[in-house]
Amino acid sequence: MANLNDVARNAHVSKMTVSRVINHPEQVSEELKDLVEKAIQDVGYEPNRMAKALVNKRHYVIRFLLLEDVTTVEPNYAKLLIHIANYLQESGYTLEISTDLAANTNNIDG
Repeated sequence: MANLNDVARNAHVSKMTVSRVINHPEQVSEELKDLVEKAIQDVGYEPNRMAKALVNKRHYVIRFLLLEDVTTVEPNYAKLLIHIANYLQESGYTLEISTDLAANTNNIDG
């Protein structure tokens, strides 16, 4: 798995420059941005979602509270949830499905 050092080495820039291109692209020139983005593709770098969540203090989890008994949920409803989960995953989020109302009302933090 490629990391920031691999990208920096490939683009002949510092690790900090790679980080700046990823997190604050408005602070770098288009030429530098293109160079680093090409290096990202060349080495196959993918940002670590867990690390990003820690740095940004965001969890990227969307909770879905299922109020019905899971055994009686219509199959099409489950298929819809699978499609929603897949879409969210492509966007960098995780869908968390819960059936416990008490656990969710005590831990809602946006």
